[in-house]
Amino acid sequence: MTQGHVAQRRTTTVARRHAALLLLAVAVLSGCTTPDSTATPTSAVSTNADGLTYGSAMGASGRDTEPDLIQVETEDGTVGYVRKDDLYAGEPANPTEAVAQQEERDRAALDAAYAVVADELGVTPDAAAVDLAAGTAALQALREARATGALTAHASTLLDDLVALGAPTVARDPGADDADVAVRVIDAADASGVRLVPVYESDGRTVIGEFPVGG
Repeated sequence: MTQGHVAQRRTTTVARRHAALLLLAVAVLSGCTTPDSTATPTSAVSTNADGLTYGSAMGASGRDTEPDLIQVETEDGTVGYVRKDDLYAGEPANPTEAVAQQEERDRAALDAAYAVVADELGVTPDAAAVDLAAGTAALQALREARATGALTAHASTLLDDLVALGAPTVARDPGADDADVAVRVIDAADASGVRLVPVYESDGRTVIGEFPVGG
């Protein structure tokens, strides 16, 4: 599947995020895409009663050769299909658009993170004034600490770093469970870039779930 509904896949470093963005830009210009399904593929692409092809996109040479309904797997393990048009809706047409969209996603993630900070720590940082690269790096540090099991030990320091970018002179609530708040911050930031598209049976009509794209 393109991004499993498990939503556990998160970017690992800021450098890799930028590298992925560069690869996307190259793919846009070349007309090539990576496979859009990691669910166990069907043996072949089939055609339903409406004339729509359905099956796995693994092994497709490009978007034009992918089926109309691309096989994915939902969080509960249900295998279904997303419409190709839904999957690629809003994708950038060129590298400039790709960079602009990534910046929008990074800003939305930062805004979502600071909304949690305001709710949980009693501080309202000025998110709009925060340098985007610095804010993205602070969020990435939280993600990496979570991924390596170091979040509990470093949550306070990492949250302080994030808060200081938008409210350098404001003291935050010292009574909060910093590890729990850090998890909420990460989850909110990651969820900000996700859109849900319908998952269908092979008929392309019967909706059986939702599939997250982005994030």
